[in-house]
Amino acid sequence: LLRGDVTKTDTAAAEIAETDTDTEVGGVTVEIQIDAENKKGMKIIGIINSVSIIVFVAAYLLCGFLGGLWHPMWILCLCIPLVGCITEIFFGNGNFKKRLKDNLTGAVALACTIVYLFCGFYLDLWHPLWVIFLQIPLTGIILAAALAEEKDDED
Repeated sequence: LLRGDVTKTDTAAAEIAETDTDTEVGGVTVEIQIDAENKKGMKIIGIINSVSIIVFVAAYLLCGFLGGLWHPMWILCLCIPLVGCITEIFFGNGNFKKRLKDNLTGAVALACTIVYLFCGFYLDLWHPLWVIFLQIPLTGIILAAALAEEKDDED
């Protein structure tokens, strides 16, 4: 029996848990239960991600067909996983701190790549702007230190 993270008591969780589907995996039937809060978060993530794909692809196609900007505007496609990382942080399942730790460094890496490519193509700032990639390990270090400090305060 697999379940999403439950923050309420076992009896309250049992009341709000819903059987999603019976899934056959390798000849074994697995019953998946997801509580209502996690199901709502997954729906929000799905809606935001779907809309962002449509918006970014439409913007790319419009810029390409109307302005002939196929080359630089492909950078918009990198925004799709960035939106996915951000929505997972705010609407994902489980503990917020764990979601933050798991997704923030990836979001920063994607954002740095987008900014670097955009400024490189449009402003020809390839050389001085490579320094932006130092933000990725800095984010990981600061995040690890902040979460470790909060964990020490809880103990």
